[in-house]
Amino acid sequence: MSVSKKVGVAVKRNAVRRRLREIFRSAAPELPGGVDVVVSARAAAADAGFEELKQEFVAAMRKLNAQHAVGVSPGGDV
Repeated sequence: MSVSKKVGVAVKRNAVRRRLREIFRSAAPELPGGVDVVVSARAAAADAGFEELKQEFVAAMRKLNAQHAVGVSPGGDV
């Protein structure tokens, strides 16, 4: 999990990191096995509420699950 300094001062970055960690923890059972997930928070995450972050994360995980189910690599041919 990565939170850029563009998000804000250490207090804001840590708050975003804590929120994302909790969201990830609650969604972990729904993730497909054998997949590494990298989360990189952007500056807008500092102003987003918990529910907004959760909705975005869940939407991204649904997309990942759909791609994984049909065998598409989300990162392309790396």
